[in-house]
Amino acid sequence: MSTAGSPLSHKEPISSLQWMQSLQEMRESHRFVLCSSAQDGCIYFWTPTNKLTQPLAAFSVENKNGVTVGVQSVRFARSAGGDGASVPSGDGLLIIGLENGDVGRARPGVVSALSLRSTDALVTLDVDWLNGHRGPVQGVDTSPFFHNLCLTCSSDGSVHLYNTLERSPLATLEPSPETKHFLYAAQFSPFRPSLFAVVSRSSFLHFYDLQRSQLKPIASIEAGVDGAPVLCLAFNHISPEWLVTGDTRGCVRLWRLPSTLIQTTDLERAAVHATHARSNDENAVRSLLGFSL
Repeated sequence: MSTAGSPLSHKEPISSLQWMQSLQEMRESHRFVLCSSAQDGCIYFWTPTNKLTQPLAAFSVENKNGVTVGVQSVRFARSAGGDGASVPSGDGLLIIGLENGDVGRARPGVVSALSLRSTDALVTLDVDWLNGHRGPVQGVDTSPFFHNLCLTCSSDGSVHLYNTLERSPLATLEPSPETKHFLYAAQFSPFRPSLFAVVSRSSFLHFYDLQRSQLKPIASIEAGVDGAPVLCLAFNHISPEWLVTGDTRGCVRLWRLPSTLIQTTDLERAAVHATHARSNDENAVRSLLGFSL
């Protein structure tokens, strides 16, 4: 099956894909929906039940100035206290990163469309804009442990950490503040709530542990072959010791992570427990991350 035959489909390169699900749907074949975004400025939602012949919902995205621009990356927020392999719900919050640096949040509300017919109409998505980047947003990720925490990385050389309920970043991190090298991808660890990794044009793979420092990475590895820019990375959601990177030379590298980047700490467990229990204990999260959510 393919979207190639759909009268309403992307006309520019696909920038990101993500599976989502309806928690209320009992039929396995109807439960999962695919979200696609592209540089044509559109976000589509597809279902395998119609063999991808037509989207369930189709949205165009306009930036703060009302101009349609390319969508670089999108991610749905995940449930609090979940795990890195969980599939987000389609009625959740969608974080959007654009090629002009804008970062937004939206609720497409496509779960209700699971029982409806496919659409042939493209509508403008209602987006609430956050304080974004000065360059194209290259990557977006949402925390598998904290429902309101997400990150973005950009060609301006910075990572923004957001509480999705607020417009301004909680923190702005620059792995290479002197050179401001492009950052191409960033991802939260599926095992360590305070850990995330980011890769750059300068060939480096950086690890941040917010429990230890927001000022600089706790580890930086030259991950590209002969200094090649590193474009992507992926944690293994089942085996915590594995992480892979891919560079512009076409090389995929597999890394074995040390125990310090794998083992959950007492502070992390306390913060996740407080979030999952929905207690008002903000101190546990603040002690871990350096800010409240």
